[in-house]
Amino acid sequence: LLASVDAVMPWRTQLLTLAVSVVLVPLISLVPMALATRDGQVSALKDGGRGNTGSAAAVRARSGLVVAQIALSSALLVTSGLLVRSYWKVAGESPGFDARGVTSASSSCRRIVTPTRSPVLPFTSARCRPCGRCPESRKRAG
Repeated sequence: LLASVDAVMPWRTQLLTLAVSVVLVPLISLVPMALATRDGQVSALKDGGRGNTGSAAAVRARSGLVVAQIALSSALLVTSGLLVRSYWKVAGESPGFDARGVTSASSSCRRIVTPTRSPVLPFTSARCRPCGRCPESRKRAG
């Protein structure tokens, strides 16, 4: 079923994606770099040097950040495993119909010009009943 999907991205979309990434990636990376060069962060790094663990509040904050990082990475790992497992289950299931011998067709809903030179949709002009809501039906009714 997945082998029949034709996923082609137009060249304009690819160019736009490339342009946006070339502009945004440096901007997004410059903001944290600019914030990190402030005096407060540099002095905090110097204070927390080798052998100096810092205040009790700093130790608790670092411990809390480590716990939060481990919890979030574990949740992400479990969630991604469940997502992969459910994908494999869905990919192995039958879609519920037999697609062999099925023909597909498409139609366009383009405007045509009638002999009165007014553009209308082909389906609308063939099925229009005078209801008074659209200009075409008011013209036919009146």
